[in-house]
Amino acid sequence: MITSMFHVPICHLKVDDWRRKKILLLDILDRTTMTDVDHSGEHGTITTDYWHQVVNKTEGIHNESIQSILSDEIMEFLKQANLNRAEVFQSWFETASSIEFHGLHNHGAIGYSSVCYVDYDSEVHKPTHFYAPYLDFINGNIIDHIPEGVEEGSILFFPSAIGHATIPHNTDKTRTIMSFNLKVE
Repeated sequence: MITSMFHVPICHLKVDDWRRKKILLLDILDRTTMTDVDHSGEHGTITTDYWHQVVNKTEGIHNESIQSILSDEIMEFLKQANLNRAEVFQSWFETASSIEFHGLHNHGAIGYSSVCYVDYDSEVHKPTHFYAPYLDFINGNIIDHIPEGVEEGSILFFPSAIGHATIPHNTDKTRTIMSFNLKVE
């Protein structure tokens, strides 16, 4: 009998009351300082407030607001993942023009991470690409996963140690996401 040894969970939800919550998220974004970050080559060029928070020792400045705005979605994730509690402990925004991308990276073995698609046109933008922590057993190729049905107002929860990346899109429309890490019990 063949069974499965490993399972990598991903939870894809649609944010409830998206129009209202989008306004609240964009209000936070309007009040934050975004900077262009050039990771020269493999990690791409991104515009984010993450490094501004790190440099200015204001990491987590959005945490309480994000926890409050997305409390229903966090609770639904906890229910589906059979977890008791979660606390947002890092949160940031990222925007990307047509040539910007965020190369392969992970957030470390710290719990779960999330990406919420704030300004996102599924006709022209590409969702986050995820990469298995092991290679294809037959040919040794990298195994990737591109979630289906991602649209503006989608939110994904995934293990923070899973490799993921974004790729450039061919449009003048800016793609805006809000990400956060969760400590879970």
